[in-house]
Amino acid sequence: MNQVPECIICQDIYYTPVTLHCGHTFCKECAIQSLLIKPLCPMCRTPTIGNPQNLRPNTTLMNTNDEIFQDIFEDGFEFSVCEGVEQHVAIIIL
Repeated sequence: MNQVPECIICQDIYYTPVTLHCGHTFCKECAIQSLLIKPLCPMCRTPTIGNPQNLRPNTTLMNTNDEIFQDIFEDGFEFSVCEGVEQHVAIIIL
């Protein structure tokens, strides 16, 4: 089974991944909440540019996650991704 990439902030599977100008990727809501508190990348502390609401989506990672979820589904596993703003949860039911 493939390794599922995780957000370093919430430590769950990326939900709507976005990439900051420095190149680090986080869940969109995790990044927004972090940048509203302090406008620095949570990993490298590089100052961010612009409005946190206008972060660039990481379509490559979104496509990768879609492929991984498809593999999990084809292998007979069920999965669910909760879409909460306060907390992101990904559940793979064995």
